[in-house]
Amino acid sequence: VQTCALPIYIKALKGEVYQEEKKILLQGDIVADDLENKVLLRGQELEWLPEENLLIIRYNFTGEHEDVIGAAEAAQIFTLDRRMELYGKVVMKVEKPLINLRSEKLVWMMNQGQFITDMPVAIERIEDKEITSRAFADGSGFDLNTKIAILRQNAQVVFSEPPLQISSQEMSWDLDKETIKSPTKVTVLEKEEKIVLQGNKGEGDLQNKTFDLEGNVVGIGEKNGSQLNSDRLTWYFETESFDAEGNVIYRQLDPPFNVVGSKAKGQLKGENVVVTGGGRNVVTEIFTDE
Repeated sequence: VQTCALPIYIKALKGEVYQEEKKILLQGDIVADDLENKVLLRGQELEWLPEENLLIIRYNFTGEHEDVIGAAEAAQIFTLDRRMELYGKVVMKVEKPLINLRSEKLVWMMNQGQFITDMPVAIERIEDKEITSRAFADGSGFDLNTKIAILRQNAQVVFSEPPLQISSQEMSWDLDKETIKSPTKVTVLEKEEKIVLQGNKGEGDLQNKTFDLEGNVVGIGEKNGSQLNSDRLTWYFETESFDAEGNVIYRQLDPPFNVVGSKAKGQLKGENVVVTGGGRNVVTEIFTDE
């Protein structure tokens, strides 16, 4: 079978034509070759509605397109709009870097090279056959050209190395450059040392192993009950240290201490903190045992 609107060649084991409903139903080992969009589609049942320029493929749907392989329970292909909607246990595998997108519904805008969903989604990055980072959100957009994921509502990205969990209501994750950006309140959790950082917005660079926070920044070291407040803070993953500036307040419970300054640097996990300024150009060094 060849569709009229766009060059799509379809093979099947058997088929039926319904003249009143103006549709064709094909069944058994469906193979549809969409030459215009360069997508190879497979399934066990295909419903073709010519007047609506719509193909519906059900039961073990798969789609292959260059560096993308998709699987779902069913898919609708809007041939003129070049849009594909996938439903039920959707998995999209993207190469370079290797990424899996999982959701119950995903819209593939083939012309723009974008995936969109307004349902919970998981994105997995795989290196050497292991998942090295995962993202979760209630909605997402992913651009195949830039490899940037936009995560919306209850967004979270978890990294195995360094062991970080980054949470916000909106984040962009650049999987090529390995950067995270959030224009809204963001929380960074360093799991091993139990260090929590928060700010009104933030940017992380996983290659350079830094995270910059700005606006009402709070850093908490749970092990020794330390807390740092500042306007801006840069966190260094490798050394687990920070540089902070602007309205710095440092407090700790053990031993009890409270100091105010304009800048601070040190380690929230309890090794040492240096606070400078405070109106009289004072340098305060705080040393504690871990």
